[in-house]
Amino acid sequence: MKTPEPWYQEGVVSNNVVDGVARRVGPDVAMEADCFVGGYPEGYYLPKSATQASTTWYTRSFCGTSMASPMFAALEANVIQSRHGIPLGFLNPTLYGLYGSTGFHEVTDTPLGAGVTKAVVLPTASTTYLFSQGQCAAQNADSQPIPLVTPYCGTGFNQVTGLGSPAPALFGLLKQ
Repeated sequence: MKTPEPWYQEGVVSNNVVDGVARRVGPDVAMEADCFVGGYPEGYYLPKSATQASTTWYTRSFCGTSMASPMFAALEANVIQSRHGIPLGFLNPTLYGLYGSTGFHEVTDTPLGAGVTKAVVLPTASTTYLFSQGQCAAQNADSQPIPLVTPYCGTGFNQVTGLGSPAPALFGLLKQ
């Protein structure tokens, strides 16, 4: 779907032109979504047949948007509770209005400051790769990193981490 660029993304999001028209870009924010770092398991019994139950317990990890969206919803619920039930309403204009504030961490290769590398951003001629710690484990038979391929990942709004990840100050800024 080619959704036009919403007014609240104007001036924050750049290079989102498709067929000569500015378009809606996501994600809006970044949250933990790595299956190998923070993914949560779901357990279930898989029936042997339509009439026979299984005695084998299976688990699988949920991650990505299925993990990140409920985490951000929980943050919103905590803010609403701190506001004594006063709803936040449509939050995107507020979030984009806080772009560049202390409410967000920019997701870069050194989010904890110079000299403390948590990931490596590797630009090439055609794309950019973000390799994070722990990314090699259990990803493939050779234990080689599977890069996150994106047109851009680093400072500023980007198509991988949006405005950035919520910083502790975001809670207070939304509480107002």
